[in-house]
Amino acid sequence: ILVQDPAIDWMTDVGRHALFDEVVVEGNGGVAGIIKKDGNVLYDGGTGGYRNQSTDMNNGGTSPEQPSLHNTSINMQFLYSNEWQDANWGNESILDHLITNNHIGAKNQKWELAVIKDMKHNESSDVHVLMPFWLSKVMNAISGKRQPLDVHRELMDKSLQFLDGMKQQQ
Repeated sequence: ILVQDPAIDWMTDVGRHALFDEVVVEGNGGVAGIIKKDGNVLYDGGTGGYRNQSTDMNNGGTSPEQPSLHNTSINMQFLYSNEWQDANWGNESILDHLITNNHIGAKNQKWELAVIKDMKHNESSDVHVLMPFWLSKVMNAISGKRQPLDVHRELMDKSLQFLDGMKQQQ
């Protein structure tokens, strides 16, 4: 799975549970917005918090076990714009900590995180490759430090390197 500027702070509780399951969080002592209080894992960010739907009083605790990406063979690459990294959107710091310290994913998985320098979030769209550079810059839709085509080449190169690594792993 290749993800660009993932909006982790806005995803559903189920999605956050799949990414930051309790076993992973427990071993990290509340890193960057994830805390453990009174035996419960809490997420200190986003729009929905971090409720465990299987024990949530609103549904009587009858929902199935929360899914987790950590017991699968799914490989994931997260690419962030440095705009989102600087603003601390999308919980890049949480993922970076967990990936760097091998606290996320199963042993047979490859999880990778990279930040694209001098890139705004909007530049992950191909619109700015098609628009005149001066217009994108005037609209403040690009950083203006790099040509949009160069940004897209870097995004593509990082993605292809990741996918090639997956092929070699098989």
